[in-house]
Amino acid sequence: MNWIGVEDRLPENFETVLALCKDGGMFVGKHTSRGRWQIWTAMKSTKIVNRTVTHWMPLPAPPAEKES
Repeated sequence: MNWIGVEDRLPENFETVLALCKDGGMFVGKHTSRGRWQIWTAMKSTKIVNRTVTHWMPLPAPPAEKES
């Protein structure tokens, strides 16, 4: 998977992605229909991100469960 610039394309509304910020930080979150980024907190609530996101990429698929 490669990074996608936010100037090139944004993720689908509320698609969970890995986001890269201008200051080098990263988070797993969602882009909203209002043009904001949200992050899920440890308390399972959402918080608006007040950092400049420059790039994003889809999350990989979860591992397949092994049959016993």
